[in-house]
Amino acid sequence: MNKEKNNSGNNKIKSSRGRVTFFVLILSFFLIVGTVSFTGIITPDRDFSENENRVLASMPALTLQSLADGSFMKKAETYLADQFPFRDTAIRFKSLVDRALGKTEENGAYVGKNGFLFDKPSAPDKTKITDVILSVNRFAERNTDIDVSFALVPNSTFIYADNLPDYVSLPDQKAQIKAFYGKLSDEITPVNTVKPLLHASSEHQVFYKTDHHWTTRGAFSVFSEIARVLEIDATEADFEFFTVSDSFKGTLSSKVTSSPSADSVEICIPKDNSVRFYIDFYGEKEKSSTFFYKDKLETKNHYEVFLGGNYGKLTVTTSLEGGRKLLIIKDSFANCLIPLLTPYFSKITVLDPRYMTEGISEVLEGDNYTDALFLYNVNTLLQDTSIRDVL
Repeated sequence: MNKEKNNSGNNKIKSSRGRVTFFVLILSFFLIVGTVSFTGIITPDRDFSENENRVLASMPALTLQSLADGSFMKKAETYLADQFPFRDTAIRFKSLVDRALGKTEENGAYVGKNGFLFDKPSAPDKTKITDVILSVNRFAERNTDIDVSFALVPNSTFIYADNLPDYVSLPDQKAQIKAFYGKLSDEITPVNTVKPLLHASSEHQVFYKTDHHWTTRGAFSVFSEIARVLEIDATEADFEFFTVSDSFKGTLSSKVTSSPSADSVEICIPKDNSVRFYIDFYGEKEKSSTFFYKDKLETKNHYEVFLGGNYGKLTVTTSLEGGRKLLIIKDSFANCLIPLLTPYFSKITVLDPRYMTEGISEVLEGDNYTDALFLYNVNTLLQDTSIRDVL
């Protein structure tokens, strides 16, 4: 009898403790949710993530159409993920967990050998790529008076494949580039980017270890091939390289728990500075007479030393009156290459479709461009379709 009473008493105690634990967990849950929600309300939305080096989603407009077709919910989900309070801290915490579990991939980045970090490639969307190819071909067909060329650049996962983690197998970007070039119109001249990068990688570091961009040395190796295609008389002897930073830890380092390496950043300028120029950013910032912004070396993203960042449209006007005019349609890989092209053209208009608010016809109106260069890296071309929308 006493034993039954004791068991009954123990059960009551356990039940009481269980209820307390349950209420504590519930209270903690609502406290966390309430804190996060309140923080989200009082914290203004961010337009750009310096750690991830990308534009963050803004609150989508709610319309009957967007609600009916489901696009509002998709965009709202992206918005909530991008604007989540303490997002950077959450990403860092996830990295710690991934490393503790022995994973070689953290937040979309591979932790490779010899200090290399790699951006995980996105799977190609064949429909989107086909649309991009059709748009580029139509551009060439509509503008037969412009010599069009296309430079599609492999990423570090291809050039430094030996430094990928063991058991990681990725698509052959050389084959992807060849297939892309094979579908371009005969009016477009493809630029061989693979051979010069592989050759230069035996002497120089052609991609940053901690960032997804190529280095200035990598860009220069492809510039030499672009110069050949554009019939520009330029050699390495015509340029000088200067190191401006030894402490660059790029966008990939923000995705992982620890990044032991730090990259050096170089700029490259012509030895002959007789060609003067100014850059018009079209109201986004004052006109400038330099491509390089030292103040960006005080921020996390040292790659923004080139041009000071990304812009939908900018124009470089030089003192070469009556010379050739070049139109560049590009991603951020072109930022460190544009200064190399400047001495050879009277005008260079640079378009980044990801940030543009106007179409290509408005840009071409009133200007007689002699040359057009598309310059993209493979990962961006597979992920982004803004080039199709602009063209």
